Amino acid sequence: MRGRGLAATLLCAGAVGFVWGFFTHRDHWFPHALLRNVADRVAARERPTDPFPMRSVRSPSPAFEDLTALGYVDSSFDPDSDRRGVFHAQAERSFEGLNLYSSRTARSAQLVDMEGRVRHRWASDTTDPWQAVTLLADGRLLVIEKDRGLLALDSASRPLWRFEARVHHDLDVSGERITVLTRRDELRPDIHPSRPVVVDELSILAADGTLVEVISLLDMLQRSPFAYLLPSLDPAADPGGDGPLDLLHTNHVQTLDGAAAALHEAFAPGNLLLCARNINAVFVLDPGAKRVLWLWGPGTLTFPHHPQVIESGHLLVFDNGLVASRVLEVDPLARRIVWSYAAEGFFSATRGSAQRLPNGNTLITESDSGYALEVDPRGETVWEFANPDVDSLGNRSAMWRVTRYAPGQLAFLDDSAPLDR
Repeated sequence: MRGRGLAATLLCAGAVGFVWGFFTHRDHWFPHALLRNVADRVAARERPTDPFPMRSVRSPSPAFEDLTALGYVDSSFDPDSDRRGVFHAQAERSFEGLNLYSSRTARSAQLVDMEGRVRHRWASDTTDPWQAVTLLADGRLLVIEKDRGLLALDSASRPLWRFEARVHHDLDVSGERITVLTRRDELRPDIHPSRPVVVDELSILAADGTLVEVISLLDMLQRSPFAYLLPSLDPAADPGGDGPLDLLHTNHVQTLDGAAAALHEAFAPGNLLLCARNINAVFVLDPGAKRVLWLWGPGTLTFPHHPQVIESGHLLVFDNGLVASRVLEVDPLARRIVWSYAAEGFFSATRGSAQRLPNGNTLITESDSGYALEVDPRGETVWEFANPDVDSLGNRSAMWRVTRYAPGQLAFLDDSAPLDR
């Protein structure tokens, strides 16, 4: 009888163990997290050494549907839709200058002063929407028409040239070189046997828009010590879609000026700072050697935008998050957050930007809602702007980015000229 009782007990325990193990694997019951952590530690021993070791190396792979579609809202309903332009200003605490912005629902860009009055305007009769704009000191405006082309206008909005390509998100001008984000779709059987992959690239242009070089960011990351961050796709789990898989979703590029070069050679002048939303990472690329030199973000950032190295050598980045956003200032060598801004209700699911101003304040664009605000180092708001582009239903247009220029920084402006109404 004792033998039968023992056998029944062992059989029952085995059944319970099997069921528990099944749900631990499928539904992440305890101790799934503990086992996964142990597995990650073992796997990490086989990974290439990172000269800047991260506190967390796990970057959960998005689901297939998350890799194929990212909805950018053109506008959103605002219960305070009567707000137009600057509605809060503390002149003695804000940094004086002119503010450049463009509406997602318009094919124009405006420079407005600290009271919201239009000082200059660019417009085009093209049918392609304007995703983002970059202003040069002489009044030329570079316009990204998403997935269609890069358009150059002079200060009077006359077309200068056009670069036809799938341009998107951002560009950087350094001397006579224009670096713009581009992309193409390609079948990559090493990633997925049947679905195309979005290959993010950098297109290097001369000042007249002539293509000089193309660099594949996907290839660079695949060959880097950080390749393990790329999503591991299981074709067997593919729900059957056929859209291109967007592994990186690169959304920013900045040519480094050497402000952080003393920290490490990765931040030498001429290297490129980039942001890849879908792997939650900010990274530095040596465009000459075609090498990824530094990477940070997984485990700390969620769908980030607009990183930039500021005068102190620190990194400023808009961390979008899933339900709330924040702006972070990070010591890139110590990988330590030294300043942050977050407030109740502050959230932009997509886009977003932050600019450190000469007086130490930070200009932040909450893109999806169509708002911009300037905060002091304590996080107190000293200036606020609401995109005046509001439709009859109270939907306020989104803004990609608000950029402030110091007095005298824009040589093409005649300060004595009347305001452009």
